Amino acid sequence: MSEETANNTEAAELPPFILEQGKRFSQSIMWKLTRDFYEQRGISAWDSGIVPSYVTSNPFIAHAYAQVVWQYVRDCLSDRASCRIDPSQPIYIVELAAGHARFSYLFLKKFLSIKNSSSLKHLDIRFVMTDFTETNVKSWDRQKLFQEYVGQGVLHLGLFDLECDDYIRLYPSGQLLSQESIKNPLIILANYIFDSLLQDFFRFEGGKVSECLVTTRHSEPLGDQPVNPEVMSNFHLDWEMNPITPDGYYGDPAIEQVLSGYQTRLSDTTLVFPVGAMRTIRRLSRISGNRLLILSSDKGYTHEDELFYINGQYVQFHGALSTMSNYHAMGQLVRSLGGHYLATNQRQMSLKTVAYIIGGSAEQFADTMTTFREHMDVFGPYDFYTLLNSVRTSAPNLPLEGVMELMRLSKYDPQVFFDYEKTILDSAHSLSETQRVELIMSLEQTWTNFYPLGRDLPFELGRVYLSLKRPRDALRYNQLSMDMFGEHPVTFCNMGICHYQAEDTANAIICFEKSLALNPDYGLPKAWLARIVAEQHRHSEHR
Repeated sequence: MSEETANNTEAAELPPFILEQGKRFSQSIMWKLTRDFYEQRGISAWDSGIVPSYVTSNPFIAHAYAQVVWQYVRDCLSDRASCRIDPSQPIYIVELAAGHARFSYLFLKKFLSIKNSSSLKHLDIRFVMTDFTETNVKSWDRQKLFQEYVGQGVLHLGLFDLECDDYIRLYPSGQLLSQESIKNPLIILANYIFDSLLQDFFRFEGGKVSECLVTTRHSEPLGDQPVNPEVMSNFHLDWEMNPITPDGYYGDPAIEQVLSGYQTRLSDTTLVFPVGAMRTIRRLSRISGNRLLILSSDKGYTHEDELFYINGQYVQFHGALSTMSNYHAMGQLVRSLGGHYLATNQRQMSLKTVAYIIGGSAEQFADTMTTFREHMDVFGPYDFYTLLNSVRTSAPNLPLEGVMELMRLSKYDPQVFFDYEKTILDSAHSLSETQRVELIMSLEQTWTNFYPLGRDLPFELGRVYLSLKRPRDALRYNQLSMDMFGEHPVTFCNMGICHYQAEDTANAIICFEKSLALNPDYGLPKAWLARIVAEQHRHSEHR
């Protein structure tokens, strides 16, 4: 809500109850409520769709990240590297706030595919999924798709509070990853997290800077009892300006230097200032021994020319709180620490990708920087996302040939399959043998990218394989559907049809009966049972 909007709101329209008054935004109760939201909801925050995630959790972005990370590892192994990897020690890739873990799964698969096919497959590279809440860590521990990687020692789970921790505590062993124990450069992946860390707002005008203090109102008294985080969607925010001087504001000269720089260069603008993210970067730099790569994607600002003439404060509630990510400010901090800042060139705000490198010269990381430009900027994750949305809107009836090309471009994204499943089903009966082979290869590749969050992909693949007259493949996917999503009368019915197509009448009858046991009113298995009885009767008459 902008300052102008808040000031023009009629007093009679304002919610009557003040929750907090004249607070720095970074000290608002809304940040505690945001932590409470993720603590309480756990994985369901994403499974329900309340918190958006697809744009940073698809095979395309996972592939792009894997390419950049792999090149960074290679650069740290080169003879010219001052920021050297010790091959005898583990190399840690840490994902911050892994949340629903779909990106974790996709990145791990893509990265291991590159590593294990290279001459450097002997390197001990360990991927660590972290979150501040044990609720999410325990859910990952139960996820069957991760168990193989945990058993191999390439995947570890950990607790890490970005707001205060100076170490990562591995779960369940309790082992600490810290400045003392980490012997190699540290790689950090941080998608859609910096927008949910502590932020302040400042107004720059005429060479002066003012803090934006927030007063939070609600229609009902909230009292002293624990507050349901989802009440935030009904908060009314009022803003007031209070002149300040940057020196001594945060008690951190490096962060205050960034704020002072904006004071001299910006005018007539209201700016989000990522104090929480900047403190996190400082801690991560210390943990890594000042040898650090951070890759991050989020909505936000990456270039200083985007920071002029912003009229208000952008605050969004989707169960939790988020703001814009001021990647530019974080980049200024990284540069003050002797590091390097890479950013995509797009000026739109929907998704930006950045890399922060601390330790080593620009020459050492020339290939990493080139790889970043090729995979993040020339045609990067946001370009793919925009293209996919455009094609989905303008060509809902894309021919199968176009669907196949889109699947390849997406690195076999299940979402593309869902978008064009009808086209695939409608085309299945009239494919040439070559087309059938290519489609089946694409379907199997798509399956390897599936993470059980949201729609039931194996069930839908079973439907396609039934249409392709491949009942045993259809059975395999229907069984996977029940393993992942539970028994369902439609799934049992489809399995009955699969058995029937495979000329296994006995198991077909069993499946149709199981379908009816779950839903006695379901007409389709009744019809199939009647058909089988009739066919058996005719067969007996001809004997």
